[in-house]
Amino acid sequence: MKALQSQINPHFLYNTLDTILWLAEFGENDKVVAVSKALGEMLRVSLNINQTMVPLALELAHTENYLKIQQQRYIDKISYQISGEAKLLTAVVPKLILQPLIENAVYHGVKEKKDFSVIRIRIHRHGGKLLINIMDNGVGIEAEALKQLRQQLQTPESFPSDSVGLLNVSKRIALLYGDSWSMKIYSKKGKGTLLKIEILLDKERETI
Repeated sequence: MKALQSQINPHFLYNTLDTILWLAEFGENDKVVAVSKALGEMLRVSLNINQTMVPLALELAHTENYLKIQQQRYIDKISYQISGEAKLLTAVVPKLILQPLIENAVYHGVKEKKDFSVIRIRIHRHGGKLLINIMDNGVGIEAEALKQLRQQLQTPESFPSDSVGLLNVSKRIALLYGDSWSMKIYSKKGKGTLLKIEILLDKERETI
């Protein structure tokens, strides 16, 4: 779990440092401070490998810091919305499950689209389960690639330990929740992608 959790995309780190550099060169001091602060907060969370579960509020804050950085990299190209029930913010979830999925949406969906794009995260509850929907209006996924992804999600335990993105997240959730979870992906080429995650809302599970 810690090996999977500790993975951080070095390309994102390099690109963020480049963003800070060119913002500084153009004298955008306020933006340099904002991006540097967001990156610092992300690293503080990511590098704490002793923490497996965190409050949903922290997970969302980490994800929003990522999105703020990407907004500076892709100016006038990306917007985002986060919505849900405020009382769910204290729910405990596996750490670093949202940001890698948003990163997928940015690099494989939004980045490739010429027009303005929106990424939406919606959190809600259904019975004793926490539902997380991640939706983008990016370029979507080819039918054959989508079929392969769906097949892979059926057996997350078979993924190699160096899996990244969607596969990494699904393997970590499977390790923690056994059969009490699901991840479903829907997409149409040229229309966008919807990812639905469902995990057990366990009141007894502690932040560790």
